[in-house]
Amino acid sequence: MTTPLLKITAFIAREREGRVELLVFNHPEADYFVREAPLPWLQVPAGTGEAGEDAHATVMREVQEESGLSEFAMVRHLGAYDDPPWGIRHVFLMMPAGELPERWDHVVHGEGEDHGMVFRYEWVSLDDARQLIGMHAQWLPMVEAALRDEEAGDEARARGFEPPTF
Repeated sequence: MTTPLLKITAFIAREREGRVELLVFNHPEADYFVREAPLPWLQVPAGTGEAGEDAHATVMREVQEESGLSEFAMVRHLGAYDDPPWGIRHVFLMMPAGELPERWDHVVHGEGEDHGMVFRYEWVSLDDARQLIGMHAQWLPMVEAALRDEEAGDEARARGFEPPTF
């Protein structure tokens, strides 16, 4: 039996002028997003663990490789779920440790399939973030709850919030 891959997704949030914003990116050179969807799809940092890495090490490395940034505060591990055929996906909420630009482009480094791609980052409201690619937008209620109060995040789980299933 093979061990499932370790996958991570990172929601990076900040509060600005009384509203919560999420750090997202798209691929400016990948016009297939525009052709296939009415709006460019937004993504958040995500990736795969390397040999010997735990979920925390993987999320810190992937965020750095995909955004160029390394100073983040871990707010909480929001949960994990089976994400076939990809593996077990861990979802994290993080906040920047300092001030970040409103927008920037980053050339991805590391050894993954996205090596050399340009990711265009920007901050968007949680409402605008609902355009997230795949099922990641389903995590936004838990992101909101965890930002308001750690107990509220637990309450969201108790009220029946379930992580996305594919």
